[in-house]
Amino acid sequence: MLIRRFKSVINNYVDNRRLASFDLEPFLREQKSVFQSALLDWDQALTTTSQYFEARTRSDSSTHYEVVAALVAQKSVKRILEIGTQTGRFTKFVAELAADVEVTTIDLPSHDRRYDKATRRHLDTCGDIELTTSSSRLREENLRGLDNVRFEEMNSILLSGQTRSYDLVFVDGDHTYPVVAIDAINALRFVGNDGWVLFDDLRPYGGAVSDFGGTETTLLLESLENAGIVEVFRFHKRLDPRRLIDPTHRKMIALVRLRT
Repeated sequence: MLIRRFKSVINNYVDNRRLASFDLEPFLREQKSVFQSALLDWDQALTTTSQYFEARTRSDSSTHYEVVAALVAQKSVKRILEIGTQTGRFTKFVAELAADVEVTTIDLPSHDRRYDKATRRHLDTCGDIELTTSSSRLREENLRGLDNVRFEEMNSILLSGQTRSYDLVFVDGDHTYPVVAIDAINALRFVGNDGWVLFDDLRPYGGAVSDFGGTETTLLLESLENAGIVEVFRFHKRLDPRRLIDPTHRKMIALVRLRT
């Protein structure tokens, strides 16, 4: 017991020393450069998210908040589809960015065996799986009173038989194959040549793998990019030294558009 505690103290000390000397500046410059390449105003987006989260006592955010804030500020993105509502926190943020924004957000029916458990571990839908209801309760609270939000209970695979049109599709549902590939193709169909698709959680090759997905999205986008089908702008998901100090945990998000 004492040996384990001693090792824990030493490890914490070493980790804190590494964090204290970590240089975040190169990552900040890189992030700003990618925003500029995509013709997005990062400074304005940071102002928007900082004000929003300060009012809700949440100071940190994933970069997808900033990317969407920048897109909406350009007045070019008004019709948005979100694949993967979960708690509805991001949906609420987007809906409150501008009065003329219309958000359609979809998630699996709560009785679906993969609802809230769309993981590799639960790919087999046989057997008893205890469903979590906390996400659905939070979703109801967050979406209540938002007149510019429409929630649909549906499996995103069913979008394959539909024709829709959006300025932006946010793909943040099932991160495993084959669903993430199906979602990507449908999203690109829906935005056409003038819209954008935003992907969450791109993991590095050889990096940490979660039950919720590994490098599926990373490989998918590289394949589309190498084929000359899309242009991809990659952002660090979180500019947090604790997330960046270990390269195996550096997740990205990607903003994508069709090449014309």
